[in-house]
Amino acid sequence: MAQAKLGDAYGKLLTGDRGENLKRSIAFFEAALRVYTEREFPLDWAKTLNNLGNAYRDLTTGNGGENLNHAIECYEATLRVFTEREFPFNWATAHSNLGIAYGDLPIGQRRENLERSVISFEAALRVLKDGDPLDWVGTNENLARACLLLTQIPDTDMEKIRKYATLAAASLETAARGYQAAGLESQARNAQERVALVKAALDQI
Repeated sequence: MAQAKLGDAYGKLLTGDRGENLKRSIAFFEAALRVYTEREFPLDWAKTLNNLGNAYRDLTTGNGGENLNHAIECYEATLRVFTEREFPFNWATAHSNLGIAYGDLPIGQRRENLERSVISFEAALRVLKDGDPLDWVGTNENLARACLLLTQIPDTDMEKIRKYATLAAASLETAARGYQAAGLESQARNAQERVALVKAALDQI
């Protein structure tokens, strides 16, 4: 527990070198996982592994692709414990984290990574609609981003491009309503403006 808490503290530390802090955070989480095994402490194991994934995802030193691959491996492993039925919000968080990691992954097939990102965000949204409104809004924003990036990859399948553009517009509209409900007027207007741009682009497809 002490090692896990140190990992969390170094991951949040605002002073000093960010890269070095995250390296220390990773070392502490990995130390904690020597005791927090999946078999004996499944929940502590999954929570620590999720935090380890976050540290790798945020790490700016070393090989970015390898760091994100490590993060993805951590998030995917937590899903052995964080099932949708038993731990829905932990499950949704893991899928949201996977969506972010796959969306930023610089190695492998870009289209495949982004499609996995979309699938992960859509999974998370099945649960997050009943949770924190701002988590719901943020995940819709992330889904829209992944969809729009997919529309920028050259493709002769115009129906596929239209599908992702339509999903992006719908996600941004949902985000705009969420911002409006939360009283965040400028964010709501920004989301609505982006909806208009996406719809205008759709008319050209």
